[in-house]
Amino acid sequence: VEELWPTVEGIWASPSWTAGASGLWNMHGRRQFVDWGVLRSEREGDANATINLFRLAALRASAGMADAMGRAESAADYRRQAAQVESALFDVLWDDDRGCLRASEGAATDALHANVLALCFSAGPGELRSRIMDYIEPRVRGNLARALLGESHLGHLELYFLSYLLPALATHDRPDLAEHVLAVHYGHLHASGHDTLPESLAGLVKGGESRCHPWSGAGTIYAARHILGIRPEQAGNPDRLVCAPLVHGIRHASGRIAHPRGWIQVQWEGEGALPDVRAPQGVNVRCLPVRFAAGRQQLASA
Repeated sequence: VEELWPTVEGIWASPSWTAGASGLWNMHGRRQFVDWGVLRSEREGDANATINLFRLAALRASAGMADAMGRAESAADYRRQAAQVESALFDVLWDDDRGCLRASEGAATDALHANVLALCFSAGPGELRSRIMDYIEPRVRGNLARALLGESHLGHLELYFLSYLLPALATHDRPDLAEHVLAVHYGHLHASGHDTLPESLAGLVKGGESRCHPWSGAGTIYAARHILGIRPEQAGNPDRLVCAPLVHGIRHASGRIAHPRGWIQVQWEGEGALPDVRAPQGVNVRCLPVRFAAGRQQLASA
């Protein structure tokens, strides 16, 4: 981290970032990718939501790196900036009538991608995130139909952005919606014979695109971490894990997870059961009972 820290500071000091009166970055004359499904208009505009949500996450990460190096003053400064960005996002972009963030100042589009990022990065107070979850749910449930129209930039979530959606659903106790996403989106890929890693759903309809995009493995990552339940318990210590399955309609699961010391075997059946975990020597796994969540949990206390 010390070696690369000047690069991090150089990115933050770049003259490419231009802010408005609110302090939020604008997106004018810049090419912001976001996702193959995002509306083109949502990549632009004053106080653009997606770039500022990524900025919020990066500021928090920079604070964590500064902490790791013992740079307390830098860490505090990045946290202060992150708090300012988070506050400005909801002051400038919150649409109280719809219960969501706008894509940019004055925009009236769905802003599905921005609101997924707000959940993924736990931006804003819990009661507003609860409303965002209610806002995105019907759009997520109808997402595949729009993707299968075979066109990019229709305002839908492509396979890349499912890698932000799925962790957000786990964080906010919505395995019901996550399991729907897995069954519908990845079920479609499996039923269509696409067993590798396609770049996008819309691209598959048209044919002839990449089949080697790691972001399309997000469903497998979710399954490993939240259905089997194996995930890190302590940052920076790969030999300290927790097994804590969180599911909705799934009643049993088994599988194995690769680890530098060998395979970790997991099996569980039934709510409240302790998973049966067999780990290689030197790997400590703390097991918690399988938890079933009904869905539509309130986030006001989060």
